[in-house]
Amino acid sequence: MNQDSSTGQRDILVVDDVAAIRSLLSEFLQNKRYSIETAATVSEARHLMERIRFSLIITNLQLDRTRQRSGCEIVKYAKSSSPPLPVIVITGGAASATLSELSDLGANVVLAKPIRLELLHCFVRELLARRASA
Repeated sequence: MNQDSSTGQRDILVVDDVAAIRSLLSEFLQNKRYSIETAATVSEARHLMERIRFSLIITNLQLDRTRQRSGCEIVKYAKSSSPPLPVIVITGGAASATLSELSDLGANVVLAKPIRLELLHCFVRELLARRASA
């Protein structure tokens, strides 16, 4: 994983508690020539974000069966970094209050499951292009 911010424009963190989803997203994005790290929990994700300069975060909203909006913590942390990181949130269905909270926290995109991988890739490209031109 590249830690140099000038060359790390394709470094993405994928956060999901389901190993099969992490694997699917990781493999798909690696095939599109992105550098991918994965995490299963909020604490793993925070640890990686402290060590590596990511260009984008993709997170599931519910990372823990006991804490239904744990992905919100990822959004908060990503947006508190300097510069703030773009975040795509994937959800199996969220209440309108949660969607409003995600918007208030600064989530760039919220995608409902099942996601179309090519649509995800379109958002990844768009957000990275915006970040590179900022």
